[in-house]
Amino acid sequence: MELKSDHAQFQAEIEQRGIQSLVHFTRLESVTAIVGERRILPRNQLHNIAFEWQELITPNAPQRYDNPKNLNTSITHPNVWLVNTFRDKWYPASRFCIIGIDPKYIYEKRTTFAITNATYPSAREFGIKGDLQTFRSI
Repeated sequence: MELKSDHAQFQAEIEQRGIQSLVHFTRLESVTAIVGERRILPRNQLHNIAFEWQELITPNAPQRYDNPKNLNTSITHPNVWLVNTFRDKWYPASRFCIIGIDPKYIYEKRTTFAITNATYPSAREFGIKGDLQTFRSI
């Protein structure tokens, strides 16, 4: 893992805010593939997983407005409104799994932050950036 140059400041902010985890949610059908691969992959890399897991990957949303290279998470708690929308409106027959991720990935060099859900137009308007100031604003 390659760290941001100011990773110590990120670590201090994580500790100060009491952030225990990043949170990712997915349909239960995808969990076997995640466990088998031992990682969560963004949509543009799903074709790289082992063949035996490919049929188990079920994206949450049929259409995404964010970059398919991104893996979206929330801090500490899932976006309940979005989980409920997926569960109740789009996939009422599915179950969802909430996955906790070590917060050290906050200060991984490639990690970026959006002040709203990254799929919302306002995120694109205000920018999705990897700097400490943007992280502090969320």
